[in-house]
Amino acid sequence: MTQIFKKFGTDHALPKGSMLGMFTWAVLDDVGSHEPAVLISMTIWEVEPMDMDTLISKLNWFYSLELNQVDLYNAQSKTFKGRYSGIVFERCAYIEQNHVDNIGEKIKELGGKPTVLGDIISPIIGKIAGELISKTGLEDTLAINIMIEQKAMKDYNELIDKLHQDNYDDKELTKILQHNFVDEHLHTEWFRTKIIAIKQYEFTANHYSASTKIQPKNQEIDNCRATLKRKILLKPRPIKNVKW
Repeated sequence: MTQIFKKFGTDHALPKGSMLGMFTWAVLDDVGSHEPAVLISMTIWEVEPMDMDTLISKLNWFYSLELNQVDLYNAQSKTFKGRYSGIVFERCAYIEQNHVDNIGEKIKELGGKPTVLGDIISPIIGKIAGELISKTGLEDTLAINIMIEQKAMKDYNELIDKLHQDNYDDKELTKILQHNFVDEHLHTEWFRTKIIAIKQYEFTANHYSASTKIQPKNQEIDNCRATLKRKILLKPRPIKNVKW
């Protein structure tokens, strides 16, 4: 029968952001045993609340990211002008501009200044990135957009979660961040759905076109498996660690 005994511990008050306590337990194999089989140690740290300068800095990061996305989607809407995807990119740019505006206004309310921090996405993301990326094709454009949106979602979620942990009382800011997160999520799912539609169209064109020769049975099976694998990779992913 295994027993766990608390060996020692400290729990006295310490300054914020430092160690609250360190505890060690000895796990004994049997009752009466004098030698511990395992020693388990755990250190507990207190997380210091985010100060105003740090919050404004994080909001300026989002401000810069959203500006990059506006430039990106505007460029893509011009590249795909005359197609439905071009209209979608135009609408995405409009929504991202709303994000720029609401974050910028909130930064001012908090006493800061909306500041562009430079290239947030990568050295090739920005005003010319939409044209460069979209020339590789719609599917690749959508895949890159998904990566950018997922980065935005991840960071929005982390900031919202931090504000909840700190019991931050500005409910308006939290709501703005939540709404922006939802917009990024909707963009991501449209892009993902469009890629799946492209793959399905390619599969149909390759296998059922009247001008396509009948393929050997094994080749058809391999192609079906490859298409299924792509579908699995592109299926909607659950949002992890969203606690709000």
